Amino acid sequence: MEGASPSLEAIQTNLARVRRDIFAVAAASFTQTSAAEGDAVSSLPSAASSAASSASSAAAPWLTRHAGVRLLAVSKYHPSASVETAARAGQRHFGENYVQELAEKAKLLSHLNLKWHMIGHLQSNKAKALLAACPSLYAVETVDSKKLAKVLNEAVGAVLSQRGNKPLRVFLQVNTSDEDSKSGLRLGAADDAYADGVSGAANSDVRELVEFIIDACPNLRFSGLMTVGHPDPAKTGASFEQLARLRDALLQLPRVREIFESARQAADEKHASAAAQSGAGDDSSCGWEEIPAEGQGSALDDNEQDEDRDNVFELSMGMSGDLEEAIRHGSTEVRIGTAIFGSRPAVKASA
Repeated sequence: MEGASPSLEAIQTNLARVRRDIFAVAAASFTQTSAAEGDAVSSLPSAASSAASSASSAAAPWLTRHAGVRLLAVSKYHPSASVETAARAGQRHFGENYVQELAEKAKLLSHLNLKWHMIGHLQSNKAKALLAACPSLYAVETVDSKKLAKVLNEAVGAVLSQRGNKPLRVFLQVNTSDEDSKSGLRLGAADDAYADGVSGAANSDVRELVEFIIDACPNLRFSGLMTVGHPDPAKTGASFEQLARLRDALLQLPRVREIFESARQAADEKHASAAAQSGAGDDSSCGWEEIPAEGQGSALDDNEQDEDRDNVFELSMGMSGDLEEAIRHGSTEVRIGTAIFGSRPAVKASA
């Protein structure tokens, strides 16, 4: 029946298949990038702009070293039982589009310690309610204004002790397809010039918002960019490439680059300390030698290394129909719903 939720067994099978598919695409992309860049792929570039604007450079291992591509399971309108089934199968990161639905599921499934992402348009007047209902919220991926950033910063401050004094990760949503029906920052001439490395593009809206978050929002952590691909398959790749180029341009800013370099250094020190205590060698380098057996875990999902993932400038882009294109352009997170949970119900399912 159309819109019916799959069985619990089907969700587990779907999840395993999706994870393997993403892992395979990411492995192929990483292998191609490694062959093209040689020894340079294992070193931190002295200037993020050295990779220029080629699509392959977007997947440089220094940006995705620990986990490659995260699978964000989009559970919009699906019941909590389906989310719990996916969680029991090893999935930890879930995305929701609506504040009320995220709040309800986070409360019902609080015993599972899941990582919740807000991926729908967030009104400023609902930010406080969102953080009050889910103090441990992992990320908001749809920040598109200084007003929203300011309100989120205040809302996180009110629950900071419940978060272990950890800032909230935020992504800037960018409307790369320039569609009126989509939310996100529109890219004007200044943004295009900035992404092309042209000097004098100081009025870039994206740059201004990133700098505002860094300078004026101590309870937020700028983590990257998010976009929804162009609906025309012939233009999807261009929209993803545009986001990757914008990422490369932002990494030319010392203050932005410092965020990720500092996190990388902290992660390296953590790994070195753990290796010294265990007597094992450092196995922190990115590798795609083996695709895990169906039903087993993999390096795809960074469930055990969330703090380490903060060294990654995130690009959240790609869904079921365009995930391969997104990964080829350097996506660090793909958002998948139907392929895991089945067709979305016409109305919200009972929690």
